[in-house]
Amino acid sequence: MEWVEKHLFELLTLVAIFMGPVMAVLVGQHLQDRRQRSDRRQQVYKDLMGTRRIVLHIDHVKALNMIDVEFSSASKEDVAIRDAWQLYIRHLEDVQFRDNDLNGWGRKTDELLHSLLEKMSLAVGVSVQRHQIAKGGYSPEFYGNVEFEQQILRRSLIDLALGRKTLKVYHTDEDPIRVDAPVPEVGVK
Repeated sequence: MEWVEKHLFELLTLVAIFMGPVMAVLVGQHLQDRRQRSDRRQQVYKDLMGTRRIVLHIDHVKALNMIDVEFSSASKEDVAIRDAWQLYIRHLEDVQFRDNDLNGWGRKTDELLHSLLEKMSLAVGVSVQRHQIAKGGYSPEFYGNVEFEQQILRRSLIDLALGRKTLKVYHTDEDPIRVDAPVPEVGVK
């Protein structure tokens, strides 16, 4: 007992010398893990905000699929985010509502997405209000037109492949364009 009392300070010093670096590594790893988690959560949020006007974009879909992974804690914020996410996903999968009232379905889709993004904003520390979420973002009209045209072409090709529609072909007496025909010169001499 007397020996322990005499050498207690030296023993504690030795323990500190050996445990100090171990504790520093553990604390450093913990801080790095927290930072990486925060970065991933912010990336999911940024991907959703960046694609909120083009919801069929692959980055939007991937970000939606990461919400239950990156916002998985038992905190009130994460639980609220997952609840809003589940409502949004269930709504997106409601084909009957979409088919019966496309405009109403679209309005509800926007409302649920904006609610989800508002909750995520709080969790990642971004100060943004719902009207900024709703009115912000940009998607050229051209993107919507291309998407619409691709859907028409896709449906038409499917109907053709399944025999629901036919392709009309007309024969003409005109000569087809000859591949070996001379190509006229273009340019200034």
